[in-house]
Amino acid sequence: MAVTNVKRLMRKLDELGGNSEAIFENAVERAGKAIERYAKDYCPESGLSDDTLRDSIHFEMVEKDGKKTKGRVVTNHEYAAYVEFGTGPVGAESGGVASKLASKITYKSDGWYIPADEIEPAVAEQYHFKLVTIGGVDFYYSEGQAAQPYMYPAVVGKEKNIGNIIRYEINKEIKRICNSRW
Repeated sequence: MAVTNVKRLMRKLDELGGNSEAIFENAVERAGKAIERYAKDYCPESGLSDDTLRDSIHFEMVEKDGKKTKGRVVTNHEYAAYVEFGTGPVGAESGGVASKLASKITYKSDGWYIPADEIEPAVAEQYHFKLVTIGGVDFYYSEGQAAQPYMYPAVVGKEKNIGNIIRYEINKEIKRICNSRW
């Protein structure tokens, strides 16, 4: 989400004795932390003992250059994109976020085999992988997983809330400036 056309407001706030850079940094941080909470709320539970994907989602400030204050909500978890967009033919058919980004995502068009000794049986069961034996060796077969978006809806589904946070921070500073002048 980008906030545009704020230069004049920032200049006016500074002229009135405010600190526009601090206002917008605080607003971006509060909005970013809200997006982080929303993304964690939307993040599917693994059903296993760890929730490392959910725990890896975090907000970080990216840049403060006096003209722009930027932040981002990220995860660097190894399977974050697979959960968000799905995998294989099942993921391609699941729609959601992927349908909006269809030209930028490539899915494997057929299923695949995973050596059974590389996956915990509980994980294979959770994802409904089929156990097959080929030449005396056990494999799990998968055609992928449906998309389970959590980052995209955290931003797009909550844009109004995020805008309200930014407006609140600006209004709070305007009230502070006005009250200090009386």
